[in-house]
Amino acid sequence: MLQSYNVIVLTVTAALLAWKGFYTAQTLGLTALALPATLIGAQVGMLVFRRLSDDQFRVALFGLMLFSGSILALRELV
Repeated sequence: MLQSYNVIVLTVTAALLAWKGFYTAQTLGLTALALPATLIGAQVGMLVFRRLSDDQFRVALFGLMLFSGSILALRELV
């Protein structure tokens, strides 16, 4: 259910942004280029999520957050 909700919200948002003229030809081209990788990544993520226990997921999430935050902090220092 949550995934369906996200798809609906993101579709409505994209439609409203298009209606307001926020998309250029370049934006649409880059979006079309990124869409296949995004869909594949989402499916791989769901497969991994289903195989992890709650504790494993929590550890993986915290690890990714720590890694991401560290990269952002290092980028600001350099």
